[in-house]
Amino acid sequence: MSQRKVKIIHIEDEPEAQRLLKGIIRKYIPEAEYSACASNLEEGLVLIRNSDFDLLFLDLQLSDGDGMSLIRKHTELASKTILCTADDSKGIEAVKNGIFYYILKPINIHEVIDVIKRYHAKLSTEENDTAEVNLLENKLIIPDINGLEIIPIHSIIRMEAEQNYTHVYLNTGEKIFASKTLGFFEDILQKFSFVRIHRSHLINVDCIKRINKNDGGSVELTTGEVFKVSGSGRNALREKLNL
Repeated sequence: MSQRKVKIIHIEDEPEAQRLLKGIIRKYIPEAEYSACASNLEEGLVLIRNSDFDLLFLDLQLSDGDGMSLIRKHTELASKTILCTADDSKGIEAVKNGIFYYILKPINIHEVIDVIKRYHAKLSTEENDTAEVNLLENKLIIPDINGLEIIPIHSIIRMEAEQNYTHVYLNTGEKIFASKTLGFFEDILQKFSFVRIHRSHLINVDCIKRINKNDGGSVELTTGEVFKVSGSGRNALREKLNL
């Protein structure tokens, strides 16, 4: 189990809700740390950019807008976000769009404790798996349903998310179905030539043939495949290519 604490930030405009979550974490969850809180979307974006955090508690209804609008613009946050909402249908919709979990208001203490402890266990597992990956320089150990696949990183063209699993496409034409999330691979491959252009797509920039600006933006790969680029994906792509 990971010895480090889960660092939590909070975007919530109700002071009582802020105090409640902070109190639960500090009193009942030694595996976690309540780091900071913002009261609206504008402050929240600044907090996200300036914080080293593992998990975001996000209120759905804020004074300056819909909390989910933040996730739609920054899809990379979805897998480490817990949405707090009074509307059950909104929570289900959020989970379908990659949110880690949703909690109905008024929040239940036991549910908060359970979900944070589960996230801590998930973080620990991913840290252990990452350590295993680093055993082989420039090679990736990919867990699949039958065991482990060891492949050169440069042979990966792209990866595509399917719920909590990932399809890995290789330059040999082979496709591997991995029992890990796309976010897991994004964390491992960020120091290599990979960028997440969309909530569902992680690509090897060495395999980009053309970047198109029409219709919101897309990339064409050397395979001839074309993929849409999200708003946050465009920013990440520019940064990776120094554009």
